[in-house]
Amino acid sequence: MFNLDWTSVIESGDAESIWNAIYSLVRERNPIHIYPVGRSEHLFLDEVSSDIAQEVFLRLITGDRLASFQASGYTSDQIESELILNELADVLISRTCKPISSESNGARPSPGGCEELAFQTAPARKPA
Repeated sequence: MFNLDWTSVIESGDAESIWNAIYSLVRERNPIHIYPVGRSEHLFLDEVSSDIAQEVFLRLITGDRLASFQASGYTSDQIESELILNELADVLISRTCKPISSESNGARPSPGGCEELAFQTAPARKPA
């Protein structure tokens, strides 16, 4: 897992430190692989990572997820797993999946639209 004490970062309440930690996590996951061939040629890794980190950060802030992590007593590893498997994955999937039909009212993601998602996660750890 990413070598960072997420509980301390969140407890600091410093938005810049939190954003930088999320950015570092995103960079470690190398999100450039989620973009279709050709499109990534025009995007720089820093720009893509920054954009994704900003979206994850805003989701955490607006959803009051950081306070929820603290209130629930999450460990640093649990916070990181939550960030990777839920928050970051949701952002990446929303950027790669395409609606099945543009005419569909309930535009569901197409499984075929997600096939190129290159996102590595660490194996889930069982709570002690």
